Amino acid sequence: MVLFMVTSYFMSRSRMPKAEDSKTFTLIKCENGDYVNEREFTEGDYIMKNEGKCPKDNGNLSIVGIYLKKIQIK
Repeated sequence: MVLFMVTSYFMSRSRMPKAEDSKTFTLIKCENGDYVNEREFTEGDYIMKNEGKCPKDNGNLSIVGIYLKKIQIK
């Protein structure tokens, strides 16, 4: 039983992304849908946070997604 628990623990850890092979990104979108920007996550980001005005049409920009993205380690 203990062997099963230890094996399960290590198998689940191997599937989780490691901090060094993934980064958190923030997706910002114009309310009119004509502008999208992706940048690295910064502390204080949250979904629906106002990010200012759109450089294309002066519409409101807001955060629509926060997600992990795998990166290649060289």
